[in-house]
Amino acid sequence: MTVHVRRATGDDADILATLLADYLGESYPDHPGSTPAQLRRDVLTEPLRGGAYDRATTRRFYARAGVILPSGETHLGGRALRHLAQWAGKPVREALRNLPPVAWNFEA
Repeated sequence: MTVHVRRATGDDADILATLLADYLGESYPDHPGSTPAQLRRDVLTEPLRGGAYDRATTRRFYARAGVILPSGETHLGGRALRHLAQWAGKPVREALRNLPPVAWNFEA
């Protein structure tokens, strides 16, 4: 089986916004989330970035799939980002059970 791998683009913003909204709605209901326009502008020009600065639980969650820098900044990119994006619109718990390995961040 051949899998076509591509870099995430601005066209993926709607899917990514839905995936993030599903996760935030269940785990952090007061979090405002990000609009597709914000994601296109701030995220999809590079790997997905976030911060695991504030709480140890956030850092542990991000470490399950992302690359955490010493500053707490977290990146999700490459194959890992595409894998996570396919769970948009599905139950959050199902997506969490299928988080990609950290090593996939380094694959195109």
